[in-house]
Amino acid sequence: MSRDEEEFTEPAVAVLQRRVEELASAVGELRAELDAHRVALRGGLVTGRLAIVGSDGFERVVVVAEGDHGSVAVNGRSVGTDSAVELFANDVDGRAHVGVALTESGDVVSVWELLEGSTARLWVAPDRHDGESAR
Repeated sequence: MSRDEEEFTEPAVAVLQRRVEELASAVGELRAELDAHRVALRGGLVTGRLAIVGSDGFERVVVVAEGDHGSVAVNGRSVGTDSAVELFANDVDGRAHVGVALTESGDVVSVWELLEGSTARLWVAPDRHDGESAR
């Protein structure tokens, strides 16, 4: 009997066939799990933070939900400073607090907000004497 004939004896073929069936079963299970994940993603994605980044990694849009706060920030940038507009909602002592904030270099420079049961208000940072906004 040649070496090739020895490698393909009845027991060796049976072992290989059983292993192929095991692998086929495992692949089938992985496909079923992947299909289930795809179906779940169609229904919704649950996360506490979602950042949409540009090709250079800059976080252009950031959605955050943490505790009693939720926000969507759209970030802009230029040399030496970052600016953003943030749509926010908070729960304050059982009342909704919603608004829009403008920031520059991380400092809030303007807010339009409403605390449920109160009058909406607009706040703009006062100008400094040198013409720059207050920080």
